[in-house]
Amino acid sequence: MHNEYDTISCQEFRQLLSNLNGDTPLGYAVQIRSEKNIKKIKEMTAQEKKIRYEWAQFRNKQNKKEKIYLKKEDISNVFSKMFS
Repeated sequence: MHNEYDTISCQEFRQLLSNLNGDTPLGYAVQIRSEKNIKKIKEMTAQEKKIRYEWAQFRNKQNKKEKIYLKKEDISNVFSKMFS
């Protein structure tokens, strides 16, 4: 059975996780993290909101991209070197 999951795609793995019900600890965490209904989010307990917050912090840290700021002179230098 292990070999079946050696080639699972990320999308398929996410789909499998999203189909877990809240009766298992993992399913419960996935359900809290993926909830999109504002009303349900507002009704969450403090612990559930903490789980969501920590997940959001983790995701933000993972998705952070460095911004590169270039001055006009830098861009000019790059193009001049490319076409010189």
